[in-house]
Amino acid sequence: MSDDLEFMDEVDSPDSPAMESSWKILVVDDEESVHSITDLVFRTLRFEGNGLEILHAYSSQQARMLVVDHPDVAVIFLDVVMESDTSGLELVRYIRRNLGNQAVRIILRTGQPGQAPEAKVIREYDINDYRLKTELTSQKLQTSLIVALRAYSRIYYLQESNTALLTLVENWKGIETLRDEQTIITEAATVLGALIPWNPEGQQILLCRWPQNSTPELRRFQGGEFIEVPLDEDTMAALEQAVSIDAPRYFKTGYAASFPGGQGDSIVLLYQQAFPLTDHEQNLLRIFHMNLTMVLDNISMARGLEQRSLPGLLGEIIHTLSKESGTHIQRISALAGFLGLKLGFTAAKVEVLRWAASLHDIGKVGIPDRILQKPSNLTHEEWTIVREHPVTGYRVLSRSTRELFQTGARIAHQHHERWDGTGYPQGLGGDQIDEAARIVALCDVYDSMCHARADRPAMHHEQVREYIVSQGGLQFDPRIVDVFNLNYGEIRALLDIFE
Repeated sequence: MSDDLEFMDEVDSPDSPAMESSWKILVVDDEESVHSITDLVFRTLRFEGNGLEILHAYSSQQARMLVVDHPDVAVIFLDVVMESDTSGLELVRYIRRNLGNQAVRIILRTGQPGQAPEAKVIREYDINDYRLKTELTSQKLQTSLIVALRAYSRIYYLQESNTALLTLVENWKGIETLRDEQTIITEAATVLGALIPWNPEGQQILLCRWPQNSTPELRRFQGGEFIEVPLDEDTMAALEQAVSIDAPRYFKTGYAASFPGGQGDSIVLLYQQAFPLTDHEQNLLRIFHMNLTMVLDNISMARGLEQRSLPGLLGEIIHTLSKESGTHIQRISALAGFLGLKLGFTAAKVEVLRWAASLHDIGKVGIPDRILQKPSNLTHEEWTIVREHPVTGYRVLSRSTRELFQTGARIAHQHHERWDGTGYPQGLGGDQIDEAARIVALCDVYDSMCHARADRPAMHHEQVREYIVSQGGLQFDPRIVDVFNLNYGEIRALLDIFE
């Protein structure tokens, strides 16, 4: 969907002066000159479009009050020696342990390194940088701040995503028990109003019931409920676009999707805001849509209707991922089913494994496209975001009571664990890892290494086979590795179908 859907009146964007926010920086030092120099160096500095708000504390006690009053402080420049030789270090301990604030980046600045030796401080205290005051030139001070702000913004992004997911889980309770499509979509759209910080002057949610043989009925989210409103030409054009497609569309300022409304009707959901979506908001919309589609699919399957099947759901989700993911998922599904059969699974269990394996990377809908499709190596902060996808996938799938989705939830959560216990996100090992997840872990690595990605070329199949065999008892379940190696000829023939 193109930007011709933007028919709302324009308001100030988040980066405009009228809506500008600032990064809060706290300077803690008992020397007035340090505060003055810091103010001078940072006076015109901006990061990601926003300026700085500099707070000042001249003692650790004063700093304690400020960090309580301003929990959104992003970076602290902290002196060690103030009221006592260890005032700064005690403040670090108070922030991390007593307040539980793990997000703020703390840069220790000291003029007396003998009082706080670098190796000891870094080993025993949760600080993020250690600098001697004598080495902090204007350029180095700015560089230290930018690095710290970049790290803080990534951590804040993850925390915001986690909070939003918890909000979604809480508000979603009860929706799965409904059995009427129109009621489900209306309730879900109300949840969307709570999921993204709401500003009725700059946002709108529209619901349109689109009967087969009569005039569409339009309602707008207003005051916590949906109110019937007239249908103007611009809105009608946008809704016609949405109802004519069979997949969700994410555009610069919003999202549109059409759902089956029962009795042959369609229901169109349109979310718009007057300023571009952030990465965080785009991910929330994708996860919201995935949850809503899953609930409607469950109803469809329960009623024995055709409607939107699991392959349709997967097609929509895959559409949001990198271009090579579609065939990757088909190969993983086929290979996992083959190995399950060779490992003695029943036909019914193999079928569940095949479909559940398709869901292994579903948590990647929470990863921004700029990271997922990056053609070069990821930064540490970007890699931290990527490593969240098993948890996201588990949260999304585990709410369904169906065996397929429960198996998919375990696979999504555990397919990056290792047999030797050094994987993530839980550090499980051996038989602690679900057997289906162990199978998919091997399939995922094998297929990924055999095919080129944006940041690396493909490896030869025999090289990958040797690697898999070498990792039996380390990365992979040795029994599954033996079955893989014993049946490798059939595996190659099977996967050639998808080439």
